[in-house]
Amino acid sequence: MADSVRSCSNDTSSTEVTGGYDAEFEPALDPKYICPVCLAALRSPLQTKCGHRFCKMCMQKIIGPRPYTKCPVDKTWLNVKSDIFDDVAFEREILSMTVLCSNVRSGCEWRGDLRNLQSHSDTCLFAKLVCPNGCEEQYLRGKTEEHLGDCPLHLLDCTHCSESFIRKDEMNHKLIRCPKYPIECAECGHRGILREQMGKHIDVEEGDCPSSVVPCTFKAVGCDQKIKRCDLPAHNKDELSNHLHLVLAQSLTYKAQLKEQSEAMEVCHEQCHQLKSSFEQLNRNLNEKDKLLNQQVERISLLENTNYNGHLHWKIDLKSHMCRNNSTTCIVSPAFYTSQPGYKLCARLETDGHVTRNSTYTSLFIVLQKGDYDDQLHFPFSTTCKVTLFDQVKNTHERSDFTTIITCSNMSRAGMGNTRDQFRGRLKFMQTDLLTSSRFCNDGVVFVQINVEFTPL
Repeated sequence: MADSVRSCSNDTSSTEVTGGYDAEFEPALDPKYICPVCLAALRSPLQTKCGHRFCKMCMQKIIGPRPYTKCPVDKTWLNVKSDIFDDVAFEREILSMTVLCSNVRSGCEWRGDLRNLQSHSDTCLFAKLVCPNGCEEQYLRGKTEEHLGDCPLHLLDCTHCSESFIRKDEMNHKLIRCPKYPIECAECGHRGILREQMGKHIDVEEGDCPSSVVPCTFKAVGCDQKIKRCDLPAHNKDELSNHLHLVLAQSLTYKAQLKEQSEAMEVCHEQCHQLKSSFEQLNRNLNEKDKLLNQQVERISLLENTNYNGHLHWKIDLKSHMCRNNSTTCIVSPAFYTSQPGYKLCARLETDGHVTRNSTYTSLFIVLQKGDYDDQLHFPFSTTCKVTLFDQVKNTHERSDFTTIITCSNMSRAGMGNTRDQFRGRLKFMQTDLLTSSRFCNDGVVFVQINVEFTPL
């Protein structure tokens, strides 16, 4: 029992305000059932070893967290665990006593056992309630429906738009806010038009209100009168002659404007034709200048890449050429002259120039081309060319360049006679595998030098 008292002392969630029962007993309560602390009927009574009784809540407040306490009546020291215990029999007596409803002054005639008081109070029709809507008016539970039917803050749902509002705003909602509320047109008196559709009903352009003031159908041609929509047919009939004059005047105006615009279009068309002709002429001039410019660029490039000392130092990117031509490569060098004036030559390298059963050879030819000074030179042309393929090993002391001589004898003028007489060379210049090895070819690039050793007669 004492443990229950101790646990109660730490219970802060209790909703009871006083320890005992604040009820009206009939007959009046015997003093022995009254708690000496709260002076109310004992609730969950506890008895001490000194014979006094107290409400459990009242005793809990006195004990607090201490293990020992004094009796509030005779100051006897009590051990909380052993000197205080529940008085169950006394509690049953109290709960069996007759009490009146706390709302007896409001007209409730209920009386019964104390144990049933709370359940009755929870449903007593004479209990005073505060309006849940917040209007602060008090009413008896039995008149709840009556109050809610008149409460100005009671929430209602509009039967037209389903929007919610409080009762005191009902008229304001219907007369001003509700978009679905049927109203009467102030112009024509037609009823049952939804508020949200009233603007469309009286619209000047698309409305159907017969009393709306609208502009004349012939406003576009100059009739500025405004009349009610219902009077519009009569107006059009009465003003038919005037309307026809307005239409005719505007038609003549449009015809004159159309003529002016047509003349202006003719002028613009002529100007466009002239501009087109000028553009085409400018385009032709530009194309001719582009052609001349390209010829000059080619001429300058040819002059920059042509030498006249009979020597050619040729850088050949084998890797790039083979990728573009699927391993079959024929590469032509820049042109060079033996002198100035002199014979125009170039070199042609073919990586698959001669193919045997076991090997593929690269061929190198000296080709006689048509030069700028051929009319001043003697033909057939004969000379000797020294060809050097440079070794590209990193250590310069270990390099061993490959050298050969190509004799060019009795080569006829380019573009005349047998075309086979225009080039001489080595069909088996070098095996292609050897040429493309790291010795002579570094990252796909080889260097060849050609020197015309003997000045031809």
